[in-house]
Amino acid sequence: MKQSKHHHHHHHHQQQDQYVRFFICLHHHHHHHQQQDHYVRFFICFITLFLSLPLTSSALSLRDRRYTPGTTLNNICLGRGNPAYWQFMIPALLSLDTYHDTLDRLGYVEGDLIVNTTEMFCGIGTIALNTTAETIANMVHLLDDGLVVRDNSLGLLRLGTLLLFTHRDVYSDGYCGLALGMPHADHSKIRPFMDFLLGTGDATSPWTNTTGFWNLMDIQAAAETFLEGRTSITVGRVALNFFLIEFHEKILGITITEEEANEFQTFAELFLGASILPYVPGVPLLLRRRGAVYVDMYIEAFTNGLANGRIPSNVLAEEDVTLAAVSIMTGVLFALSPALGGVTRAVVGVYLNNVGDTNSKLDWSSHVDLGRAIMEAVRVYPPVMGVTYVDGAIRVAGLVGYSGYDKTVFGENAKNYSILYDTVEDYRERMISWADTALPVEGKPETSHVCPARSFSFNMLLGFLSALDVESWMEGPDGKPTVKPLGTGPFFWDEFTIVKK
Repeated sequence: MKQSKHHHHHHHHQQQDQYVRFFICLHHHHHHHQQQDHYVRFFICFITLFLSLPLTSSALSLRDRRYTPGTTLNNICLGRGNPAYWQFMIPALLSLDTYHDTLDRLGYVEGDLIVNTTEMFCGIGTIALNTTAETIANMVHLLDDGLVVRDNSLGLLRLGTLLLFTHRDVYSDGYCGLALGMPHADHSKIRPFMDFLLGTGDATSPWTNTTGFWNLMDIQAAAETFLEGRTSITVGRVALNFFLIEFHEKILGITITEEEANEFQTFAELFLGASILPYVPGVPLLLRRRGAVYVDMYIEAFTNGLANGRIPSNVLAEEDVTLAAVSIMTGVLFALSPALGGVTRAVVGVYLNNVGDTNSKLDWSSHVDLGRAIMEAVRVYPPVMGVTYVDGAIRVAGLVGYSGYDKTVFGENAKNYSILYDTVEDYRERMISWADTALPVEGKPETSHVCPARSFSFNMLLGFLSALDVESWMEGPDGKPTVKPLGTGPFFWDEFTIVKK
């Protein structure tokens, strides 16, 4: 793939990129200057509130905040000139510093749905695993019956729509948002294609690859080649570069370089940061154009795949190619990328710090033990917070990430990393981190909302970490990596560097 088009946007708008990076730091959770950031964030929120006060009177009473399905959530492409945009974004901005205390207020008791109108997700949810499992299982049936809708969210994070790609008219019913919350009819068109590409296992064997596009040993061999000769790596970024390269090559049939993968990461960071903030002059056009480059690349790949038989016509209709391309773009940007990089950092950080005396409990060269380490990392350092939908005037949050802290399931020390079970299967039977209970309506496999990359993501992590061989590395010049809680949880690892022993 030619790089010039990507590089033109990256270098020509470097100043704007740096501007957006400044705003990203305002909400980034892993900063080193929290006190100063709080003052800056307060100032930004205050100015935004002051400028938009006439438009947001109904939005400022957070306790009474309710949604109007079909308007601010779904069918309005929000922009700076639209009052609904400010009504939508101001509560999110004002709650940036409060949402991380969720664990203090969510109920541990099964069935205990606590109203959290001051949270960024402004909805109801519970930390109780069994109730959450039931909530997302029921969501599938409610969606299929047309009784609820998904909203434009990333996990629990409400997003604006100002920065969407130029291909923003591909959804039905006028929906304007990320593909993660697309209308049920669109989801049903794309889900068979997602399952075909990623090979998600069925309900009885979810870790089984059901396509011929990838397998664990091929991933591990590719990772060994990728890491060969490296004596120092920035863990999360290098790991994600590998994941992006493998995903594009193995799943999409597209070859990208490490430089292009790194550039994709930069774009993802900018897009995510700008998606939760008010209008920044110049940035929407810049990011839309850069996103369109990737979407067009996927459109070409899928069109060619249909023509040469790599993609069967029964899993993707020609008229749905653009919808599929936008959906893949959303998945890579907002689900696959942050999840895989974050879990890799967590596992390596656990090893370097011997968290929970893990090094005496595991054989790090064993696929079985490494799989256990990965599953425990997903439980304690959740890459996905939740799955949301709108039921009438209430936004419901299925807190699949927070469910890993349910003391009734994982014990009194549920918030601490400690290898709890003997096999990956033992973890899988208890965890719902991949929305595992959002199984399809009987006879309608296209209605499934289980993470389509459930099997692929786990095996990518296992293959890469096996090739990395954590015992052959030590902390870099900045010392051991650190893990930080967001208030009372959850916890995330800062980026760090390791060097060869």
